[in-house]
Amino acid sequence: MLSILIADQPLELSDDFSVSLNLKSPLFNDVGDYSFPFKVPATVRNMAILGWKNRIAASRSIYETYDGSIRWNGIVLYCGQIRIKTASDKNFEGTLYIDKGNFNYEVKDLLLNRIDLGLKEFATDNEAIDYFNWSLTHFYPEVDFSMPQITNLDYYDPQATNPELQVYNLIFPDGKLHKTTSDGTQRTILIPFLYLKYVLNKLADSFGYRLEDDFFTSSTELSRLVIYHSVNLSEVIFGLQQLYYCRFVPKVKVSEFISGLEKWFNCSFHADSKQRVIRIVSNRDVLLHSEMVDFSNNILYISQEVPDQITGFRFLLGPDSGDKVYQAQLDAEKGITDYIRGVVDTFSEIPPYPFTWLGDIYYIVDTNSWWQLGVNPISFLIEWIQLPNGPALTDKFFYKWGDDKNKFETIFSSLSDKFGMVSCGNLGTDKDKITPRLFWVGMTGGWGTPYLLRGLAYDGNFSLRYTGSNGLFNLYWKDWVDWIMNTRKSVKIEKQMDFIELKNMDFTKRYRMNGINYLVSEISVTLNKTSIKSALLKCFTCP
Repeated sequence: MLSILIADQPLELSDDFSVSLNLKSPLFNDVGDYSFPFKVPATVRNMAILGWKNRIAASRSIYETYDGSIRWNGIVLYCGQIRIKTASDKNFEGTLYIDKGNFNYEVKDLLLNRIDLGLKEFATDNEAIDYFNWSLTHFYPEVDFSMPQITNLDYYDPQATNPELQVYNLIFPDGKLHKTTSDGTQRTILIPFLYLKYVLNKLADSFGYRLEDDFFTSSTELSRLVIYHSVNLSEVIFGLQQLYYCRFVPKVKVSEFISGLEKWFNCSFHADSKQRVIRIVSNRDVLLHSEMVDFSNNILYISQEVPDQITGFRFLLGPDSGDKVYQAQLDAEKGITDYIRGVVDTFSEIPPYPFTWLGDIYYIVDTNSWWQLGVNPISFLIEWIQLPNGPALTDKFFYKWGDDKNKFETIFSSLSDKFGMVSCGNLGTDKDKITPRLFWVGMTGGWGTPYLLRGLAYDGNFSLRYTGSNGLFNLYWKDWVDWIMNTRKSVKIEKQMDFIELKNMDFTKRYRMNGINYLVSEISVTLNKTSIKSALLKCFTCP
């Protein structure tokens, strides 16, 4: 039986009372937080519980809210704050807003740098330096942060002339970090970068959750991702002795931080407010390898929808305009973007001269290829030259030809890199303007370069770029978007579900109904006072 309780006092419900639930999968939706409108009769009991809000002359605040919950057979479905919107002698209309205990609600407007992410303290500067040097050969979870050597010529304005002040975390010839330059006249630039895994675990723990991460533990590179910033410990009071971790993360909402990770890596965060668990999963793995559940009982109706055809996708990174090195790289590529003219079905449909200019780029549908009008380096003749990977851009990636509607855009970006090692160009005074950025850390060197702890953006196994066999697109996105474009069908299924099925619904699993596999995107269901109506499932066929 359905019930609404305020401070453990059940409201009296009319016989036709109902509550509608809309459950959404994080794989396909921005889940957000939940709210549930309801209407109850103005009985004497309800008027007393709700403070006689129907009486104009009542002295209690009309803005008063109540701790409340929606329950089914005594089991709590949702709890939060109840606010009455309309009160009359006939009924009360109100809304239950899910709050405490619901992760999505608690973090939706909370800034990441306002969360207590921990503190590392040292008795002296020398003790801190000793620990920093020890950390150079250790990784998370042994340490919370990493201090790789990263070049930044632009930290000071004007640029520093001492090469020892043109690098974050300079590792001196003796293989160690030092507090001061070789001549002892200036402090070196010491910047600790928090491991992403540390921040995610701390974030979950702060709200009473346990993190189950199946994604960022799936490779060495992912597990060693760190969050970029430019707060120099040498310029902070007691900076070496008191490391407040909240200073080392960008000023961005937690909800945007999580959404940015999801849209960059094609992963999803699933918060179970009842089990107090947050799971991070690869959407690709859910599609191809997740557990199968037989779900064929009590199916009432199946219909197929035919959405607009999707012919391609665009992937966009969030640039950090304050990084001079990164911005110079984007500026150098701007001409490429300006030359993209559009899409044609066949090569013969490319407009002839004089309607086509040197440098023009077209996507050809029937051959799934990109072509640019250029100069042959051998014959020096002007001819069409194929671009094997499409337009090569740092902050954009085109898969076939997708319009602005079909895009995945993240607030994150990586750093500019050369031979895999990252560099940056942020002014030290702009430390509060840093946008969310990631790179990973590892030992690298050789060919005349010292073997040191460095910031990295790609290696033979993994790349933070979209392009390449080891790039983000091939590793995490290609199977997913090919499925969306070529084989996925949108299906609505009406099914009678009991409370246990609703309660145990797991969007990280595939559901098999009448011999066909599905991923469930949404479930809409209405609970009456004494029964559960049939549920409407929005599903996608899958392998």
